[in-house]
Amino acid sequence: MQLSLVTWIALLAAFAIPLAYLYFVFYKRDFFQTSNTRLMIVCFLWGAFAYLMAAKINSALLQNGLISVQNLVRYSAPVIEELLKGAILLHLIRRADFTYFVDGAIYGFTSGIGFAVFENIEYVLGNPAAAMGLALARVFSTNLIHATACGAIGIALGLSRFERSASTRRLLSLLASVAAAIGLHIAFNNLVERGAPIALAFVVSLSGAGLIVYSLSRGMNELKQWVNEELSAERRVTANETKIIGQFESVDDLLQPFTKRFGSQKTALAREMLLLQAQMGIHKRTAEKHQDEKMRAAAGEQVKTLRAKMDAIRSDLGWYCMLQLRGMFPEKGSTWREMMAALPQAPKEKAGTGVWSTINQRTERTTTEDA
Repeated sequence: MQLSLVTWIALLAAFAIPLAYLYFVFYKRDFFQTSNTRLMIVCFLWGAFAYLMAAKINSALLQNGLISVQNLVRYSAPVIEELLKGAILLHLIRRADFTYFVDGAIYGFTSGIGFAVFENIEYVLGNPAAAMGLALARVFSTNLIHATACGAIGIALGLSRFERSASTRRLLSLLASVAAAIGLHIAFNNLVERGAPIALAFVVSLSGAGLIVYSLSRGMNELKQWVNEELSAERRVTANETKIIGQFESVDDLLQPFTKRFGSQKTALAREMLLLQAQMGIHKRTAEKHQDEKMRAAAGEQVKTLRAKMDAIRSDLGWYCMLQLRGMFPEKGSTWREMMAALPQAPKEKAGTGVWSTINQRTERTTTEDA
């Protein structure tokens, strides 16, 4: 089948715009990088697989006369699709590197996007005369519903993973979240199928996506609190390092003075070390909150691994870079100049000799020597 230029552009929009949601809405907001890029790819591919399975099941139901097209669209398809999309999350929450509901939101949203993208391709190829309009309508409505509903299931699973495994409350909360996700999908499909204005469909889908983004922001704020509390008790992490981590979404701006002194290579190491410290704090709290002994032990191993990586980068940075990094938010009297000014009685030595003069000169020459 030969495709027109308009159809190719529609296919590009149907594929690229949903992926842009993932990048700008989630990947850029997950500044502690608790989600795993490889697992996001797995979730995307799972979403595609879920679409293929749902298409086969829905077709079988219609071909065998078990349900009408109208009832399939309004009720049956949302149930089948949400259960299939969310199934991957049941596996992911058992992984030690799954931290909090932030990960659940991201993995669930990604699975939904994978489902939506491959559904878009079928609709565009099946309706070449209206390819562009159909693609744009779907990426701003149906696609967001697929992603939002599955993201909501991920949030519920992430919140429930610290409950006791046999908890009735945990089971009820999970069932309620799945029912809410299915309910949202059913409500949207009924709006569209009954001829509601397309603008209303856009409002519903964008509102759902906005709720996921809001939940993600709330989750990141909670993770910041975890990191601050856990690193405050970490002997080898200073208060100033914790301050930088507390503003990690702006870390590149915060490290600009460090970059001017030491160059981009050292800055990349410093950024990675700070990120490892943040992740270590998150996994420490995760280990404390787990009710399952195996999951608690696995989280503890993650902490050990992160601490070892952090120490290795500290060694690569060297003591002088670490000293400067830890002085980025100095308290009064903590800089070298203030320390020397506070020692007026120190004996004078020949210019250019002595430890204090050497340190002062080293400070002045940092850019040329270490950039």
